[in-house]
Amino acid sequence: MSNRTISRGLYREVMTNGDGSIPRRAVISYAHDSADHRERVRRLWHFLRLHGVNAWSDFAVAEGRQEWPRTMEAAIDRSEFILIVASPEYRRRAAADRPPGQANGRGVEYEAGLIRELMYRDRHHWFPRVLPVVLPGGSAGGVPDFLLPFSATVYYVRDFTIAGAEPLLRVLTAQPGEIPPEVAAPPHLPPRRAPATERESLIEELIAALRTLPVMANAGARAQFVTMTTEQLGRPANIPGDLPIDDFLPALVGALDRMPGGLAALADVVRALHRDQSVEREIRRTVERLAMMG
Repeated sequence: MSNRTISRGLYREVMTNGDGSIPRRAVISYAHDSADHRERVRRLWHFLRLHGVNAWSDFAVAEGRQEWPRTMEAAIDRSEFILIVASPEYRRRAAADRPPGQANGRGVEYEAGLIRELMYRDRHHWFPRVLPVVLPGGSAGGVPDFLLPFSATVYYVRDFTIAGAEPLLRVLTAQPGEIPPEVAAPPHLPPRRAPATERESLIEELIAALRTLPVMANAGARAQFVTMTTEQLGRPANIPGDLPIDDFLPALVGALDRMPGGLAALADVVRALHRDQSVEREIRRTVERLAMMG
């Protein structure tokens, strides 16, 4: 039996959730900064186990005789997540520039080395599973630099309640806060109309002016207007007067625009019907500008 197999035996534990699923396993790594800090870590351990996470910490085996490096290796080896509790002492003891030969804090120094090795060996797997945790009263300043305290996610436990620890609980229990909706078919988005040229703008102005003429109010009058205009030209413009006004006017202007002198004939008819009125002058000016443009 290998040492590794023996080490795993130190952390063998069989648990199931109420639905029969196996809880996610997490190990808590922390520094013994003070009695108060140690008690907050103990509360975190209890809290997680009472809320569906198979969390392990050295509290579980503190009274028994341990070979601590092997105990921590086994705990880390068996865990899906590693929780590093931020504190000034953890940051100091895990730092790359920690002076050699210091007896105090060897446990954190050793654990941080193991965790660095995991992240170096397979960063894609371990980066989202090594979670810096800030307990009440702490700050991100206690997170060691190799965990990127100011450019990566830090999990804050505001208090030992579901609401106070929700982000951490969600990642440990695989319960995301947002479920993306199914991607639906895209809406139909017709192409935007190209910017109108100056001539197109003048045609639109002409149509808008014609729309205000009383003669455009009913189909019979529109048909008579077409007849009067085509008589000026001596050739027919087959535009039915009973077309809806929004179809009739563009069709009429378009047909006359294609005929030599067609728009001038239209202006003459308007003048005959509305001499010296503002709409007649507006239409006349527009037609003259169109004629100049060719």
